Amino acid sequence: MGLIKKLKNINTDKEGNEVSFVTELEDGKLEIDWNGLTASGDENVDKAFKILKEVSFVENLESSGGNALGMNSQYGPLIKSFISGDPIVLDEYNKSKEGTDDNLQTVLQFANGEISECVVENPLKNKDSSAGPSHFVFKQEDMKASWFVTVTGNAAVDGVTTRELNKSVYSRIEPLIIPEPTLMDWQHRICQIMTGMPVSTIYETFKESADADPVAFGEFLLSMRKTMAEVQGTEVPKIQETFLRNWQNVNVATEKLAKVYDGWKKTIDPDFGPTMHPQLNAENIDESYSAQVSIDFRKIIQHIEEAFRMTPTQTKVGLKHKFNIVSLEGGQKLKPSSDEELSVGFGTRLTNVITDKMYETSSARGKTELYKVLVALGEDCGLTDIQLQEGAKSNQKSVEDALNLSAFDEKDPSKQAILAQSLLCDFIREKNPEVTNDNDKIISIVKVREALTKLKEVNEDVDSTIMLVPNTDPKTLTHEPLIEVEVVESAAKDDDYIDSLACSDLATYDSLMASFALPNSSNQKAIWHSDLDGIAASNDSEEPSSDEVNAEENQEPIEDLENTEATKMMENRSESGLAVTTVTVQDIFEGQECITDVHIIRSGNRDKTIIIGNPISERLSQVFNEAGVIHINKFDKDAASNINDAVSDILRGFSDEDRKHNESRLKLAFNFRNDVPDDADEASNDIPDNINDLTMAEVILYPGIENHAPKYLIPKKK
Repeated sequence: MGLIKKLKNINTDKEGNEVSFVTELEDGKLEIDWNGLTASGDENVDKAFKILKEVSFVENLESSGGNALGMNSQYGPLIKSFISGDPIVLDEYNKSKEGTDDNLQTVLQFANGEISECVVENPLKNKDSSAGPSHFVFKQEDMKASWFVTVTGNAAVDGVTTRELNKSVYSRIEPLIIPEPTLMDWQHRICQIMTGMPVSTIYETFKESADADPVAFGEFLLSMRKTMAEVQGTEVPKIQETFLRNWQNVNVATEKLAKVYDGWKKTIDPDFGPTMHPQLNAENIDESYSAQVSIDFRKIIQHIEEAFRMTPTQTKVGLKHKFNIVSLEGGQKLKPSSDEELSVGFGTRLTNVITDKMYETSSARGKTELYKVLVALGEDCGLTDIQLQEGAKSNQKSVEDALNLSAFDEKDPSKQAILAQSLLCDFIREKNPEVTNDNDKIISIVKVREALTKLKEVNEDVDSTIMLVPNTDPKTLTHEPLIEVEVVESAAKDDDYIDSLACSDLATYDSLMASFALPNSSNQKAIWHSDLDGIAASNDSEEPSSDEVNAEENQEPIEDLENTEATKMMENRSESGLAVTTVTVQDIFEGQECITDVHIIRSGNRDKTIIIGNPISERLSQVFNEAGVIHINKFDKDAASNINDAVSDILRGFSDEDRKHNESRLKLAFNFRNDVPDDADEASNDIPDNINDLTMAEVILYPGIENHAPKYLIPKKK
């Protein structure tokens, strides 16, 4: 009765309404509404459980050996799975208390086929079995073909809560000890977490056909992922679609990540770390520390999930590792917008997460030697900077660069057309406010696809002096989304031709800028066309000669100017992947029609383009951020620092010596076409005699700079 009285005190449901869980029957007996109590909320159930425990202790029911409380026992998960024929996993088996699995010994024998039948007793049964089944019999003839038992657990070194299996268990089952993950295992799991598919493993299976048709293989991967999502009743995250279509980047990045995590795990292992790195000792690495900061697949999940979240980059005080540099987008540090693609900057976010964790678990805890080892590990594995030598392949990418993907990396022509249609229509509406039609009414997808096909063909023609830019005329846009523009070297034309050119004859600045936001156009071949002989002839004695170029490069002088590294950069044929040029177009600036020079710097290895020019629209700036194009307004008060930062960014990965040489070559290549004044009377302040004493920003932005060999962009007349 004490139990009943106490249960009467539980008289409200989870909404706070008064209710009774005890009912008096006609014969005067009291009945407890266990189902109603359960439905009333967890708080009431907890109260009832405490009351049951209290009564059980007071009445000494625990030693009665039976189910004196009248609880209704049910079959457990193992018996239920046997009845239904569903396979079952007994996870963390060896975290149970010693001896508690003794009653399972015969069940294990039955499961492995040693015996054909076993009986399991119910410890909570009443003497009359009224509180539930008294026993269950496992019989081989009742076993369904689909039923099997998987027992899992960690090794005893996992901690004090994990024990070794009993000898009797080892005699009944033979555990399969999973070895330490190999590089292939790390990469398999990383791909699975990032994309939902083991991309690296599937690639190795279909390597020949995947290499033969990468686009089709990407669609094959995406089709498999969509099928899996359909079965699971979910949708494929957009970022995974981007990753799968860019599976080659994912494969390159995850191979490097596998080396990072494998090396990290071994470095902090007391059995491996000090052997691999003699500078590490027990003060740096011990069993306790290794357990606290262990590297496993769960850590990878945590790191990738953190990188999936769009948060502004933060730099911790004291964080000085040189390979964790905030990526430059648009020449400035930008907070991600709400509509920004998760894949934009994902590589930077992930590498920042990893390098931050390296710092937090080593240097921040006073383990400076360990931190140095982890920094070297990240650099050696290509986490961010890839050390480039002269002649390095342009497809060599760090983890950061390979995973900084966006819609502009889309390989599907249909999706490229949708992206281009949106950009072109926004461009037309911006320049022609009277145009308010929807995209499909301004220009059809079919026409856009045709235009992109032609753009690709033009860019594949290395000798072409033609490039395509968006058409700004709404009257002809419907039939001609892109128009042809010819690259004309003034050095190759006579004076009469140049004198006849008017500002209105040139392509517009806006159309040139918009062309860099189109798919497949970040490296428009025609922009780099030059007439070296004509430019050399137009240079006066103050221009750098081939001797000067080679002296700067510490080489013996050669007469062939065309083969110097600086002149190769003028035409984007340097093996370093670096290039610089200047093109001349028309613009409306501060209400005035004017001729303006646009300076373009390109890194094929980093797949980034820097444009220094006039202001652009907010919409185009947003697109540039997603496309990996860094635009710098040369009139901005921070233009100088933005240029220097952007140039430093595209030079990342070169050794210190090569970085210095390549920046000098870029300045020399720039100076072939542009005169930096060396007369104090021509400028607002003095300038050093040697161009190599100037920063790249000082060369580009110096007052009075003159383009003595303009490269004009002129729309072709029909």
